[in-house]
Amino acid sequence: MNKLFLVFLLSFLIFGCKENKHNEHYVIIDLNNVLSSENSNDQLAIEEVKMIPLETTDESLISFITKIDICDKYLYICDLYQGSSLAIFDINGKFVKRLPKGNGQGEIYNLGCFAYDKYRDLLLIYQYGSISTFSANGKYINSFEFPNYVTDFIALPDGYLFVQSELHNKDQEFSILRTDIAFNIIETIGIEAPFSFGMVNHLSYSENDGITIPHPFDNNIYIYNGDGVSVKERLNFSDYQLDISTIDGGYLSLDETLAKTNKLVFGGILYETNNYEYIQLEGNMIVKPLLINKYSKKCYPGLLQQLPINITLNALNNYFVGYVASDMVAFRTQEEEDAYYDKLTALSTEQISLLRSSSPDDNPIIILYSIKNTYN
Repeated sequence: MNKLFLVFLLSFLIFGCKENKHNEHYVIIDLNNVLSSENSNDQLAIEEVKMIPLETTDESLISFITKIDICDKYLYICDLYQGSSLAIFDINGKFVKRLPKGNGQGEIYNLGCFAYDKYRDLLLIYQYGSISTFSANGKYINSFEFPNYVTDFIALPDGYLFVQSELHNKDQEFSILRTDIAFNIIETIGIEAPFSFGMVNHLSYSENDGITIPHPFDNNIYIYNGDGVSVKERLNFSDYQLDISTIDGGYLSLDETLAKTNKLVFGGILYETNNYEYIQLEGNMIVKPLLINKYSKKCYPGLLQQLPINITLNALNNYFVGYVASDMVAFRTQEEEDAYYDKLTALSTEQISLLRSSSPDDNPIIILYSIKNTYN
C-alpha cells in the first residue's frame, strides 16, 4: 500500500471528508468553536514582525490602500482614492514611481487588477479590454488585447490563471481561465457558485497546495492544482452564519439584513502562507479574523489585536501582509496613546517608537507578520 493512499485514507478518517457535487473530497473546517467566547483564549503566537515605512513625498502620497502585492524587491500599492492608481516602492519603503494616469501606452485609465509575475519578473496590469506588462520596477514593455472581464489573476510557470466574473459569463456563476504567456486562452473551467452576487477578488498561492480560489458567500474553498478545479475545504460556521438564500437583492439587501442581526458571512477574504490560512468573517460593522493551521486544520482567533492593523491584505512566503495608516495612531490624550500601545505585545520597543514618531501626514507603514508554527 503506497504512502499516498495511506495519507488519503488517514485524512478521510480524521476529518470526515465528504463527496461534493464534483465527485471530489474536501475537509470540513469547523469555525463554530473558535467563534464562541469560551474558546477565545486558545491563541497562536506571533513569531516575527517587520515594519516598512513608505517614503512620503508629494508624488508618493497614499490615502487608502485597497490591495498590496509584494515580491523580494518591490511593494505594489493600489490606492483607491488616488484615482485607483498604482504606486511602486522598493522593499525598504523607498518610493520608486507611480504609474501615470491616461489613455496612452503604459498609462492607467481604469485599473481593474494587477499581479506580480514571479516566474518572468514582470508587473502586469489588467484594464478591461487589455493587459499591459511592465518590468518589476514599472517600465512599460507592451500590451495585449484581452476582452474578458476578470476580477483577479495569478502567474503560472507556463502562463496565467484568471477568474472571470459571472457578470461576463452567463452560463456559470464564474469561470477559471488558463492562458499561455501571451494571454491566449487554453482552458475554461466553469464553477457553479451558490449565489449570483459576489466576485472573487484574490487568488492565493501556496507552494504546498496550489492556487486557492475563495468565492464570496460560498463556504466551499476551491483549489486549482494543474489538473482542474476541485473543492479544497468547506467552512462550517452554521451557528453564526447568515442564511444568504433569504437575500432577494444584491449587496444593498445584504447590508440591510446584516444590520438587523448579529450573524456573519464569509466575504471571500482568504490569504495563506506555507503554514496558515487567514480568513475573515464579516457582519454588521464587525470583522472576525481567523487563522487555520494547514496541518491540523484547527482554527484560532486572529492576532490583529496584538498588531497595529485592522486588516490583512496579502501573504508572501511565511508572512501575512497588512498596513497601518499614520492617522490611525494619532490620539487625543496621552492616556489613550499609552493604552493603545500597551496592547501591541507583538512589537519591539523600536517598532513602538517608530509608530509613536509617525505624523498623521506620513504615508502608511506596511507590516509583515509571521505566525509561530504548531502542529496541534
